This record gives sequence, structure tokens and C-alpha cells, in this order.
Amino acid sequence: MKSKITTALVLMSGISLAQTKTFVIKGKIGTLNAPAKVYLTYSLNDQQIEDSSLLSNGSFSFKGKMDYPVHAMLLLSHDGKNVKQERRADRKSFYMDNAVQFTSADSISNAVLTGSLVNKEDQELQKALKPAQEKMNKLYTEYAAASEETRKTTAFETEMNARNNEIETEKKKVEREFITAHPNSIISLYTLQELAGPIPDNVDDIKGLYSSLSSAVKATALGKKYEAMLAIQEKLAIGKIAPDFTAPDTIGNSVSLSSFRGKYVLLDFWASWCHPCRDENPVLVKAYSKFQPKGFEILGVSLDQQAKKDAWLKAIHDDHLSWMQVSDLKYWKSEIAALYAIRAIPQNFLIDPQGKIIAKNLRGAALETKLAEIFN
Repeated sequence: MKSKITTALVLMSGISLAQTKTFVIKGKIGTLNAPAKVYLTYSLNDQQIEDSSLLSNGSFSFKGKMDYPVHAMLLLSHDGKNVKQERRADRKSFYMDNAVQFTSADSISNAVLTGSLVNKEDQELQKALKPAQEKMNKLYTEYAAASEETRKTTAFETEMNARNNEIETEKKKVEREFITAHPNSIISLYTLQELAGPIPDNVDDIKGLYSSLSSAVKATALGKKYEAMLAIQEKLAIGKIAPDFTAPDTIGNSVSLSSFRGKYVLLDFWASWCHPCRDENPVLVKAYSKFQPKGFEILGVSLDQQAKKDAWLKAIHDDHLSWMQVSDLKYWKSEIAALYAIRAIPQNFLIDPQGKIIAKNLRGAALETKLAEIFN
């Protein structure tokens, strides 16, 4: 068995996760033998961990340490080659528990999972979410089938958004009910994170749900980390003064957020390597051109790296970003990102002339709608 650890690129961490429990994963997939190999991938302590096990008469096993059940993926390769990038790879997602057993006559995807209460609880949740997921899949299919001309019509966009919001509401209701009914389950903590999103709309509501979880769940490293995140988010709630900071601009001059007092400013977290960020930039360019003469500003904060500063500068030029840009060029270790609990990008905060946060995550048409409400 060979293990490989690489740094995860999608999340930041300020808390070390103690690895205190042993997990054992065993399985039997028919009578397959080497070179057939099973790969195990999971994230622990913000590191992406990959392990592998050769099959012998269909049997494989993994063993390791963890502090709490984490989400993982098993992938089966008949020729022993790493297939994690293949879209149709034979795979199965699950939660690593103290003891998990997989059994199948032919594949990982068809394997029956036993020996794990955590996975039984997750299966219960997925079953409850299935109706909403099927509605969402149908919505995606209808959108994909529509012509480009149809997609651009206001009526179509309004209908799609309304149905999407309705499905999201249904999904959140199911998630909330699961959390309430399973206070002792780590799955409830994962579900709470999904329900709240990277920036909770109502921190008090999420704190209430978190408080309803058992002491054992909250005492896990994941629970403590989430509690610390909520404490930061409480300081970033609507109506709170946006935390001040100072950072260098593209030529090294120091720029402070507080220097924008007296104007409405959109604090925009992005990076040159972030495709969704780059896709959103034309929206920002349009909004800036329209509302900057009325007192609107944007302060871009990039999560680029020092070694790739040129890529940051090129993106600013290529995307025609004419507003102030700053960055400490520390990637996910950015002190500014930590100050604003940024765990995914793009993210933004709209701040009023007094320095108070008045809106978050304004994307697409929502940004122009909010600015029109303010300036018109």
C-alpha cells in the first residue's frame, strides 16, 4: 500500500486536526487480482490524501488515522492506472468511519456498504433529498435543451430562477429537519455547512442550529473549526463595520479599506486563476462604468501568489479592471482572506459610506439591482 499527500488548493485552515482514531476499510470485488487496484482519496487537515491497494482474489483494505469521519472516494482501476480524472470511472463516495465494509460481484459503484452508522445516516439524508435533487436535475435538463435565444428571454430566466429558488427552499427544509432530528450525528454538522454556505445569510440562525448539536459533535476538530468560523462570520454580519486592513496595490503602495469611507465600495475577493471570478468580471466592469460616477467604488483583493504576480497583473489588464487592486500575494494564506473568512472565491461584500456591510455575494444581475436601488 502506497500513500501520497498533496496540499489541498480549495480551502484554508487555521486549526490543526488531531488524528486520534483508527479507521479500517475492507472490501471484496468479485475475484479480481493485480494489476487491478483500488484508490482511496480523501481530505484531512486540509491535505488531499491518496492511497491505493492492489486486489487479491477481489479483496482490498486500507487503514489509517482520523479524528472524525471524513468524506472519501473509492475508485476501481482494472489495469492499475490512476483513473480519478476519468468522468466515467468506477467510483463510490462515502464517509470513512471506524470500520467500513464494501462487497460487490463486479464494481465499486455497485458495492453494498455495511458496518457504518455514519454512512447509514448519510444514506437516510440522501433518500430524503432525492425528490428535490430529481427536480433540480429536470431543471438542468430543460435549461440545457433550451435554445440560446430562449435562454436570453426575461420570461425564461425568471421562470428558471423561480423554480431553482423553490427547489433550494425544499432542499434546505429537508436539511434543517435532518439536523434537528440527528443532533448526535457528524453528518448533521456537514449538512449544516451545506445549508449555511460559505457565507451564512443569517448567522444567528446557523448558530442556533449549531448549538442544537451534541457536545460530542461540537467537540470534534471539525466542530471547533466551524464554531470559530461562525464567530468570525458574526463579525461580518449585515450591519457590522467591515474589518479594516491595509495591503499593497499593484505597484507596492499601501491601500486601506477605510480610505474608501464616504463611498459605497464593493470588496471583491478573486484571483487570476479562478475561472468563475473571471467570468464575473464583465458584470463588475459594467456596474463600475454605470455607477462609479455616482459614488460607487470597487476594491479588488486577489488571492494570487508572489511567484505568479505577472498572471495577476495580466488578468487585471485583460479583463479591463480599472478600479483599485490589492493583494498580499499569499494565496490561501492571505491574511485579508482570513480576516473575512474566505474559504471559496468569488466572494464580495458591499459596504456603505459609513463602513457598514449592507450586502454579501452580489452576483450577476443582483449587483446592478442593488446598486440601482441605492443610487436611483
